[in-house]
Amino acid sequence: MKHICLLTVCALGIALCIEHDSRGFDDTILFKINWPGAPDVLENLADNELNKSQTQKKEVLKITTTQNEKYECHIPESQTKEANSIEDYDGPSPINLLKPLFAQKICSYRLESYWSYEICHGRYIRQYHDERDGKQVKTQQYYLGYWSPEKQIKLEEDLKVQQESKDKPKTIKMDGLSLPYVEMAMDDGSVCDLSGKPRMTRVLYVCYSHGKHEVYSFKETATCEYEIIILSPLLCEHPQFKLKDVSENPIDCFPIAGAPKKPQGLLKMEVESLKFQHQTIKYMNSDKEPKDVFAVLKVEQIDKDGEPHLKFELHPLSEDDELPEAAPLEKPVPPVLDDSPVRAFLNGEHCLNGVSAVISAQI
Repeated sequence: MKHICLLTVCALGIALCIEHDSRGFDDTILFKINWPGAPDVLENLADNELNKSQTQKKEVLKITTTQNEKYECHIPESQTKEANSIEDYDGPSPINLLKPLFAQKICSYRLESYWSYEICHGRYIRQYHDERDGKQVKTQQYYLGYWSPEKQIKLEEDLKVQQESKDKPKTIKMDGLSLPYVEMAMDDGSVCDLSGKPRMTRVLYVCYSHGKHEVYSFKETATCEYEIIILSPLLCEHPQFKLKDVSENPIDCFPIAGAPKKPQGLLKMEVESLKFQHQTIKYMNSDKEPKDVFAVLKVEQIDKDGEPHLKFELHPLSEDDELPEAAPLEKPVPPVLDDSPVRAFLNGEHCLNGVSAVISAQI
C-alpha cells in the first residue's frame, strides 16, 4: 500500500519538477490529485474536440501501481497570468496609491492595557498614556517617529528605480503567507533614555482588500525601535501587492486498461485512516492493559503573556463510572437596565483597564 502511494507521489513529483524546473520547488503552488474515473462513451463522443484542446494544454503522464493498475494523469500547465498582468500594469506606483491616505490625514489607533498608540499616516506616530487624577488628566507620551515631504520624495524615487529594474518588492511572513509590503521608515522621534538615540519605527503597508488601514501588529524589534504592520486596501490595486490565488491546481488521473477508479492500495489506506480516526482511545497503564478513557480539555487562567492555555488530560474510565454529562445550558441573562457605568465612561469619569482594540479615525 505504501509502495503505491510512494510510486504515485514520486511519479507526479518528477513531472512537476520537469514542468517547473526553472523556478524550483514552490510551496505556494498547490496541487490536488483527483480520481474522476473513466468517462462514459457518450460523453467521450460529445466532448471529444473539447478534450483534445484541453489535453494539448496539459502534460499527460502515465503511471502504473505495484498491482499493475494503470492511470493517465493530466498535469495542468504553469500559470503565467500574474506575470503578464504586472508587465501590462501602467498605473500609479505603490507609494502613490497610498497618497489618499496621507492627504486625508487619517489616523489609526491601537489600545493596549497601559499604552495607547496613535499612527497618523504620513505624519507621525505617538505612544501615550493618560492618567486621571480627579478632574486633572496627566499625559505621558513619546513620539516614535516622524514623516516629512523630503522622505516622501526620496521613497518615490527609490520605488521608481526598483520598478524600472523589475525588482520584486520585499515580503514579510503573515499567517503563513509571504506578503509584499511598502516600508516607510519614520525616525527622529523622542530621544530614548536607554540608547540615547531618537526613536524610530518601520511602518509596513500590506494589501488587504477588507482592511480599513488598521494596525495588524505592533512590536519592539530593538531598544526604542519598532515595527508596525498596516492593512490597507489601497495597495491591492497594484498587481505586485495583490494576494496571490492559492486555489489548488487539479491533477486528474483517469484509469486505463480496465483499472479501477482509484488504486486499491489507496482505498485501503483511506479506510484504515477512517478507522483510526473513529476508534476508541485506549489508555495503557503500568500493567500494559488497555482501558477505556475519556478526555478533558481545560482552559487555564491567562498567564503573563496574555495568552490562554489549553490543558489536555486523559482519565481512566472504570466499569462503574460513566462519562460526565454535559453541563446544562444556562438561562439567558436579562438585559442590564442600569446604564450609569456606560454614561460615566462616555463622560470621562471612569476608565477601562486592560482593553486592547484597534480604532481608525479621521482627524
